[in-house]
Amino acid sequence: MTPHLEYYYWMNEDGTHLYKDGSPIDGTHYQTDKVADDAVAFIQDAQEPFFLYAVPSAPHLDPGADYPPACDYVSDPTPHWPWGWLPTIRTTHDGAAAALDYDTLVKLAKPNWNEDTIDKPQFLDPDHLTEANHDCIAQLWYDRLEALKSIDEMLGRIKLAIEDKDGGSLQKTVIIFTSDNGYYNGEQRLHQKIGAYEDGIRVPLGIRYPALHTGFGGTTLHDYVINTDLGPTIAALGAVNTPDPLTTNYGVDGQSWIPLLKDGTAWPRLRFLVEHWKPVGPSDETDAEGTDFYPDFFSIRTGPGGTTGRDPANVLYTVLTGPFPTQYEFYDLVADPYQTSNGCKTGLSCPGDIDNALKTYLSLLEGCDAKDASGFTCPDLENDPDGPP
Repeated sequence: MTPHLEYYYWMNEDGTHLYKDGSPIDGTHYQTDKVADDAVAFIQDAQEPFFLYAVPSAPHLDPGADYPPACDYVSDPTPHWPWGWLPTIRTTHDGAAAALDYDTLVKLAKPNWNEDTIDKPQFLDPDHLTEANHDCIAQLWYDRLEALKSIDEMLGRIKLAIEDKDGGSLQKTVIIFTSDNGYYNGEQRLHQKIGAYEDGIRVPLGIRYPALHTGFGGTTLHDYVINTDLGPTIAALGAVNTPDPLTTNYGVDGQSWIPLLKDGTAWPRLRFLVEHWKPVGPSDETDAEGTDFYPDFFSIRTGPGGTTGRDPANVLYTVLTGPFPTQYEFYDLVADPYQTSNGCKTGLSCPGDIDNALKTYLSLLEGCDAKDASGFTCPDLENDPDGPP
C-alpha cells in the first residue's frame, strides 16, 4: 500500500508508535484533523500549566499521491521544466480557494514571477531552469490554500478548547502561530522552498498574550525576529533561564522577544544567517526541483537597523558553492524588493574582497558556536553595532 502523508502516517502517542490506516481515503482520517482532535483532547485533560505543540504536515506535498492533473507534463520523456517527482497536496476542502485568483495575486503582482534569470547564479540561469509551468504551479497554489483551510479550522478548535477550559477567557494563555519556510509560486521560476530569496525566507508569525501587552497598540514594528528566538522566548514566558554562554560551554542562538512584545523596546538584531546544505547522498546535480538541485549557500540578511556603508541595512548577500564554481548574489531590498537585479552580476553593487563587513560577518556567522574563540556568541555577532570583531 502506498503511504499517503495526510491519510496514512505514524504517530507517537506517549512513547507508543501507532500507524494510522486511513483506508478508505476520506475526510475523517485527514492528518490535520487528527492533530486537532488530539490537541483538543490534551487541552481538556491537561493540568495547568500545560504546553501544547501542534504541528500538522499540511500544506506540504503528499509523497504517496499521484501527480496533480495540471502537472502531468513532468512524466514526458523530455519535459520543458523537469520538476522531477511532484505529488499532489491532499486536502479535504476542494474549491475553498476558488474565489481567489492566482494570476491577480501572484503572476501579475510580482515582477519576479518567471523573471529573466540571466542575472542569477548558474543553477537558475535560463540554460539550466526554464520557465515555471503556469497551470501546474497555479494548481499547487490553490491546493495549498485549500489545505490551509483545515489548519484554520484546527486553530479555531484549539482556541475554543482553551476558552472552555478557562471560563471563556484567553487571558492566561500564550498562543504562538508560525510555520516552516514557505514555497515559491513561480518567483525566480521556482516551485520548491529552498533558496535565499525573500519569498522563501520569510515565515508568518502571530503571538497572542493579552496579559503581556502594555498599550503600544497601533505601532508597526519592523524589527526582525527569527526561528531560533522561539526557544528563548517560550523559556522566558515560563520563567525558565536559558544557559549563559559566559559561564557555561554552551548557550542558545536566539534571543527572547519579551522586551519587544511588552513595550516595543529597541530590538538589537542587525543581521542574521540564512544557509542551506545539500543532503548527504547521491543525486543528479542536473535535475531541477524534485531532487535537491540547489547548491550549498550561505547568506547574510541585514535588518532595518543596520549600519551604513560597510554593513548597510536591508540587504541580502549570498555566497553559493558547488557543484558550480563559487558564485555571488547581492540585493538592495529597499530598491529591489523582488530581487530581480543581482548586483554581483549586473555590476551595480557587490561586496568587495577587502575590508567588507558583510563578508566578514557572513564568515563569522557561518561558523559561530555558542561562544567562538574570540568570545563572541552568535547573538553577539547578530547584534554587534560597531563592525566585525
